[in-house]
Amino acid sequence: MLYASCDVALIPLRRGSPRIPCRARLSIMAAGRAYIAGVDEGSNVWKLTNTAHCGICVEPENGKALADAIIVLKSDFERAMRMGEAGHEYVVRNFAREVITDRYRTSLEALVGDDHVEVSGSARLIDG
Repeated sequence: MLYASCDVALIPLRRGSPRIPCRARLSIMAAGRAYIAGVDEGSNVWKLTNTAHCGICVEPENGKALADAIIVLKSDFERAMRMGEAGHEYVVRNFAREVITDRYRTSLEALVGDDHVEVSGSARLIDG
């Protein structure tokens, strides 16, 4: 896995850029790597990064801020490792297959009613 081979991932975007693909960001987090993102304050990436404590966000197109963030994580490798671990744990808690499957099942039960959902082994079948 490419992301697992780096110490810290960089996500430099232009001001007002559409968000980065969720898959890329979650892959970095799942690999247990911190990231530095040049993203607009208040964006989804900014919010997730602060919620998960998995990286540092800087103002887009601000080379000095990006360089400063790189220096911070380069000089404090333990911090970078903690951020990477926090990102990995966040992905496991919120996006693991079992978690997503359970959320999907709960949504289906809410739509069709619990009395139409039948348990069959480890799977639950929905009856018309």
